[in-house]
Amino acid sequence: MKTILAILFACCTSLTAFSQQLTLNGTLMTDVKAPVPATRISVAGIENTTDSKGQFKIVLLGDFSEGERIIINIIKPGWVINYPLDGQWNLPNVKLQNIQTLDVIIVRKGSKALWTHARIEKHITRLSDEIARLKKAGDSPRPIDFSFYLREWAEQYGFTPEQVKSAFDDWAKAVEKSDDYRTLGLRAFYQNNFPLAAENFVKAAQKDEGQIKPVQEQLDRKAISAYQNRKDAGNSFKNSYQFREALEQYNLAKLRLAELISKDKHRYEQAEIEVFIGLAKQDLGISVKGEEGNRLLSEAVDSYKRALAIFTREQSPQNWAMTQNNLGIALWAQGERVSGAESLKLLTEAIATYRNALLIYTREQLPQQWALTQDNLGSALSSLGERMGGAESLKLLAEAATAHRNALQIRTRERLPQNWATTQNNLGNALQRQGERTAGAEGLGLLTAAIAAYHSTLQVYTREQWPQQWAAIQINLGSALSSQSERMTAAEGVKLLAEAVTAYRNALLVYTPEKSPQQWALTQNNLGIALWSQGEQVAGAEGVKLLAVRSHDIVD
Repeated sequence: MKTILAILFACCTSLTAFSQQLTLNGTLMTDVKAPVPATRISVAGIENTTDSKGQFKIVLLGDFSEGERIIINIIKPGWVINYPLDGQWNLPNVKLQNIQTLDVIIVRKGSKALWTHARIEKHITRLSDEIARLKKAGDSPRPIDFSFYLREWAEQYGFTPEQVKSAFDDWAKAVEKSDDYRTLGLRAFYQNNFPLAAENFVKAAQKDEGQIKPVQEQLDRKAISAYQNRKDAGNSFKNSYQFREALEQYNLAKLRLAELISKDKHRYEQAEIEVFIGLAKQDLGISVKGEEGNRLLSEAVDSYKRALAIFTREQSPQNWAMTQNNLGIALWAQGERVSGAESLKLLTEAIATYRNALLIYTREQLPQQWALTQDNLGSALSSLGERMGGAESLKLLAEAATAHRNALQIRTRERLPQNWATTQNNLGNALQRQGERTAGAEGLGLLTAAIAAYHSTLQVYTREQWPQQWAAIQINLGSALSSQSERMTAAEGVKLLAEAVTAYRNALLVYTPEKSPQQWALTQNNLGIALWSQGEQVAGAEGVKLLAVRSHDIVD
């Protein structure tokens, strides 16, 4: 039985520089210029404590490079860094590191000074990256619900979600007449107008590309600006489910990086764009059948591996984990398309990459990413378990169910209803496969639990809002009910088969031969088998009628 397996992408949340020892000198102060003494400040886990004048000195041991971006953190409850924005800074030139000092300005949480246009635009830029990673082929085009992100920002900065939304709405109104294409692109993105966002980002990139001059500093600055706009155009196309157009923009962004003279200063961007190219090829590969789909998935794997040559576990652990998770999805998709030893090899590799990601994504420190990766791990374990035999199959399927249940510790219906429903469906898949391979009362209990999981999923994935997902889950439910009916008495079995028939007919309300021929044919086949089983167990004219209906469905 073909089931749907959720594929979600972890967000890149950490930036790490790469290649040269440097010293960061600066002063920690409030927004009224008062020094902040005796406060711990750190970069990449390397700490220093400010002196009586608020001054600090952090010696960056390891592979750091001038010009690379870092994240500065402070440990002072109730305060956040306002400048540089959220602590993000480019390391100075080695020759200037003792002259070019940095003023780190902090403000209390809840300060209105936090919601500058620069911060809002930065958050929308980061949101563009994150949401683009979450979009995938097969999703139903729907407006993005920003409420989850508004709650996150509110918690981070000490506001209510309503206050954050008001600040963003005020910004959108203030920049409505802007003549800056990038600002207009970000505004359109926030307003869920992704085609307009893509149009403005492309215009911004074309303007940057037309102004590049043969002077190194100007060349690099304009190339990076064009890179960012091309990447954001790609993200906007991806959010419009235009995956080929997104891939075109990501490839143009990669070309802009190739124009840089100082390539070593922009290794983060070189790895980042490989990830986005990998995601676009992965989406296309999953949605395209045959040789082209296989080629795209293989190229996605290659892109992720190129990114991992830069995003190492030692220097950029969260980016490394994010890319490992994405690599696992591409390997899983490849493994689903082939059979035999090659399928087992690819699925085993996918499981290994998810386990790699979980070395960094812990429940305590990164609960959302941990839950996402647990869910993906469960799907890969379930796919491998389905292809194995005997005790090994049952072991893998039990591990899959455990991984999905782990994810549900974080993905609750109250806080993350869609993610909760997706994981409930995946849990149902693992339990159904396990139950079908387990005898006696234990197997029956597993099938009962699978049916309950599917019913839970349908509480969120309704026909009105999510017709494609609703139909796919109806097929999963019908399959589990059919399997359970085989273990019951005649009367109970007939009742369960009737419920399975209802589920399959529900799916056919969405899957039509014109719009979804493959799903329609699969569902017709499953419906026919359920009706045949019903007909064999029901005596007299009713049984003959069911068999006749079954024959009509198959022929039809």
